[in-house]
Amino acid sequence: MTVPFVVCPNCGNGSDSGLELIDDFLMGKSMRCRICLFTFDAWMAYLATISHSHWFIRDMASSFVGYKTKNFSVLLAPGGTTEVNFQEHGVPEGSRIIRLIYTPNGPGLHPIELHSNEVPLRRGRGKFFLFGKSPYAPADALNQRPIKVSVYVVFTEIAADE
Repeated sequence: MTVPFVVCPNCGNGSDSGLELIDDFLMGKSMRCRICLFTFDAWMAYLATISHSHWFIRDMASSFVGYKTKNFSVLLAPGGTTEVNFQEHGVPEGSRIIRLIYTPNGPGLHPIELHSNEVPLRRGRGKFFLFGKSPYAPADALNQRPIKVSVYVVFTEIAADE
């Protein structure tokens, strides 16, 4: 999916994408939904997108104001700890993390973020640790294989003077 991305304010389906949407928004250009043929302007589409019921669609609209997304996977073992460094996956140092989602790509293992007594803020945090929590008894967990965990991060780069 190309970003920015907007949905039709009439039917809610994906309507258009690409950097030209920013120009369309600034110039007040009309758009037409390919699905329901409703005509609207880029501002209406942007408002429909940022209020969409699904967070992923809202994140796509956030690209209008500079948010970026990265998707990557890490390997996580039952009872093991995995260090994840954002910079190694294309998130610049010092970025403000807006959304962070861990999705296990297999059954029986839940990724849990580890931190000390002080919960780290999302600004400027360059790495985190995941622990592979198994819902099974410890003996059963030892027989489990590592799984991939998908990481979805929405971030915005922070200027050096901020």
